[in-house]
Amino acid sequence: MERADGIGGLFFRSRAPEMLALWYRQHLGIDLAPGDYQQAVWQQSAGPTVLAPLPADTAYFGAPSQAWMVNFRVRNLDAMLAQLRAAGIGFEADPQAIPNGRFARLHDPEGNPIELWEPTGRDALVARASGSFEVKLAPLQPYNAAAEARIARQAIDKQFRGDLEASSKGEMISAGTNVPGSAGYVAIEQVIGSLHGRAGSFVLQHNATMLRGAPQLNIVVVPDSAGGALTGLAGSMAIVIDGGRHSYEFTYRLAGTP
Repeated sequence: MERADGIGGLFFRSRAPEMLALWYRQHLGIDLAPGDYQQAVWQQSAGPTVLAPLPADTAYFGAPSQAWMVNFRVRNLDAMLAQLRAAGIGFEADPQAIPNGRFARLHDPEGNPIELWEPTGRDALVARASGSFEVKLAPLQPYNAAAEARIARQAIDKQFRGDLEASSKGEMISAGTNVPGSAGYVAIEQVIGSLHGRAGSFVLQHNATMLRGAPQLNIVVVPDSAGGALTGLAGSMAIVIDGGRHSYEFTYRLAGTP
């Protein structure tokens, strides 16, 4: 059976289309429909989508004359609601979280109902964060200091910028070999700061080898190491070094507590 790949657009009538489109862009960050085929369209993040026909007399949203409601997924409901509050836009936040997330309701200027959803649990969004970082390494005394062991130990101090605004401290143990370009290291670092506006902390675990110049690096969040507004964080990080500049690509999920 051939299946729909996703929702490609939502089209509805408006008394003032240009003003309403501007409101959605200004307050919810949704780009306007492009004016020609050369312009890029708004790209939504991959995630759960619910299609749910409801009874004609449903009280789930709006007046009986309103036939539809759009639900927008958000990464950080608290931050979105603070943004709406600062703009003087009223909303009603559900005080209780249910297993699949947290919700809030509002209306656009023409009275169309909108629901905001911060998915958690199995429906938690896979998000991506990127930016740059600076790192300082300082030598520490290794437990095995024998020259033939080729083991080194170093302290790690990092400053992350971009979607992850944070600092980290950790330790790295590396081992060299007699073959040029072959080595390995392991490291643990605790990261403290904010990720896409959520304040908290988590621990990254590094496991890396280099086989005659070919690197293989695995950096993951230590399970159940995150705290604060990042509790339930899981993910992996890739590091790119280009011309001495360090950058990161962090793919993560906030699944909430079990």
